[in-house]
Amino acid sequence: MCEESKLNEQICLIKEAMYAPVDDADPTKPVEGKLDGGGNRKLHCRYWRPVGKPRGLVMLIHGLAEHLQWYDELGRKFAKEGILAFGHDHIGHGLSDGERVHVDVVDEYVVDVFIHYDEMKMLYPDLPRFAVGHSMGGMILLTAALKNPREFKGIVLMGPLIHINPYLGHPICISIFKFASYYFPHFTVGKLDLTWITRDEVMRQKLLDDPLRWTGGVKIRWGIATHSALKYINENLQNMEVPFMIIHGELDKLCEVKGSEKLFEIAPVKDKEIKVVKGGHHHLYIEPPEVRNEAMSDTLTWIINRI
Repeated sequence: MCEESKLNEQICLIKEAMYAPVDDADPTKPVEGKLDGGGNRKLHCRYWRPVGKPRGLVMLIHGLAEHLQWYDELGRKFAKEGILAFGHDHIGHGLSDGERVHVDVVDEYVVDVFIHYDEMKMLYPDLPRFAVGHSMGGMILLTAALKNPREFKGIVLMGPLIHINPYLGHPICISIFKFASYYFPHFTVGKLDLTWITRDEVMRQKLLDDPLRWTGGVKIRWGIATHSALKYINENLQNMEVPFMIIHGELDKLCEVKGSEKLFEIAPVKDKEIKVVKGGHHHLYIEPPEVRNEAMSDTLTWIINRI
């Protein structure tokens, strides 16, 4: 299968996943593979393949401390609609290589997004390309879209990290963190309160039971890298050219909804939508069933209408 791709081992690795046998009992079950990301670190990848020929590509970009397995339901829904969904665990997350939840700059994540995206584009050059990003994944995706807008036909941002909780982003805290990050880059502060993530008790228990989820808090160097990325984003919102839809929980305490509202107001692109979910918490895709089903439906519908 891969002899024709000796000059491109990355494509070879993806082809092995793409052409793996379909599970007849579970045709939308994702296949898994590995990809060389930036710094020669292995990324753990997942692909949700349609039964027939795909009519579009969508990259799923997860948030901090989680991994792509949490997007299985969404990936399967895309596959059932004839759209090939794919993505990877970020470096330092899930089953990918790297120091846990640590980067020096957010571009380390962005580079991996483009590596994976470009390889899929080589396999399917004629398909429209979309992406979905949640929380930190929204920040990564927005950074990528601002830096290379022609790569995306459209993006969906769910609870994107554009503004953080004012307490966490207070100038005094940032100054202290910048100083400390030089000496203690892996020092962690705080931990995620799962009641901020979702109101669904079953999902909260699944989060607690997940051995791949990071539970050690936010590392200082990561926080400074994120602060720099958010500065870049907020200074460039007026340059946003990629069509987008934002879905954001009204009561999101981690990523302030005002950041999404600011993006919607300032971005000059004409094809843009925003939906603030009344009573919604941070991770709408794992909120109670009525909320997550609607959030996923909105995501699929917006993309399908633009294929």
